[in-house]
Amino acid sequence: LANIHVLLVEDNLVNQLVAKELLLSMQAKVTIAENGQKALDLLSANSFDVVLMDIQMPVMDGLTAANIIREQELRLQIKSALPIIAMTAHAREEDKQRSLIAGMSLHIAKPVTSDVLRESILQVTK
Repeated sequence: LANIHVLLVEDNLVNQLVAKELLLSMQAKVTIAENGQKALDLLSANSFDVVLMDIQMPVMDGLTAANIIREQELRLQIKSALPIIAMTAHAREEDKQRSLIAGMSLHIAKPVTSDVLRESILQVTK
């Protein structure tokens, strides 16, 4: 994942550390936001190749943040949507559908293996 800048949006410190280490071991550049609002703030000032978004977080959840990102892309007439991967413990089919409806590109369940993480990122960034 060299040259891929990942925005990791996760409120749980242990999950942040595990995901960050996995991503760094794959040579990705990683920035962490602890909730959806912080992610929106970072996205307004920085460029990312992909967002890994938890669903349940304080301040602003991942579904709301994804909706806002997609609305901004529409308003600004951005042609290529920013890939957003839901990375969540919510693994039921209805959870996946809610993620996709909110504008997520993919939905992967925690705990995430390095292979699934790498393949998911490569799939949405190609």
